[in-house]
This record gives sequence, C-alpha cells and structure tokens, in this order.
Amino acid sequence: AVPYRLKLNPQDPNALLAGYEGATHRLRFVARMPAAAAKGGLYVLTFALMPQNDKQALVLFREPVDHPGSAMEGRADDAMNAPLVLIDGVSHLDFSYFGVPAGSQRPASWLPDWPDSANAPQLIRMRVTLDDGSTWPDLVVAPRVDMAAAANVK
Repeated sequence: AVPYRLKLNPQDPNALLAGYEGATHRLRFVARMPAAAAKGGLYVLTFALMPQNDKQALVLFREPVDHPGSAMEGRADDAMNAPLVLIDGVSHLDFSYFGVPAGSQRPASWLPDWPDSANAPQLIRMRVTLDDGSTWPDLVVAPRVDMAAAANVK
C-alpha cells in the first residue's frame, strides 16, 4: 500500500481514500502495481465478496487511480479492470482490523471496520470459510505504510 489522497466522489470533498478503507466484507487501498503484473502505476485495489456463478467468491478489483469505482460499477475499460476471482465457493469472508483509530481512548483491539482513513491499522486479518464448511487459517498482515506521508500527497 502507498499513502495517496484519492477523491472517491467529486461531489463529496469528504469522500477520500488516504490509506485503508476497511469494512467487514471489503478491504480497499491504493498500491503500486508492478509493470510485469499490469500496466504499472497506482491502482485502487478492492478485495470483496461478490456473487460469481451461483456462488460467492473473493474477488479483486484493480482500478487505475484516475478512474476509481469504474470496475465496481461495471465500467471496466479493459480486461485489467475486470474482477479477478481469487477464491471461488466462499460462504463467509471477514476482514478485521487491529489497532487504535485516531481519537480513540481505548487500547488496541480487533475491530470489524477501520474508521480511520488517516492511519493504517497495525494488523489486518482475513478469515475465509468455504461452501463445504472448511476454513482457511487466518491470514494476518501488518501494513507497512507511513500514513503521515499521505498529508503531503495529492
């Protein structure tokens, strides 16, 4: 992930994605795509649970920062913007976020949503349950991004 102030809605000046937009069933952030894996440059990456062939799947949307929302709204410019199915047959997906959001007086804890776009959580956890009832081991990552740097980024 990279710190990047991105207007998600031109009509709403408060609709900014500076770091992570974290919800229980969706994780969104800006990252640099390697030229070998894509066109290169900055992309909004969104991991979400979506309907796929009469089932649900964990999908990845990759959207250039100059067209945020295009892929999720069905306006994909090319195959690169089409949703990429990562896991098919998912019955349950949960993201949770460990840390202390700005302004909170509570100690760090696991939260179902990350309300603080100005700061990254200390940890992000993904839990997956498949249609057959099996579960994946929790995937826990520690974001490595300096969100304070985002204050100086367009």
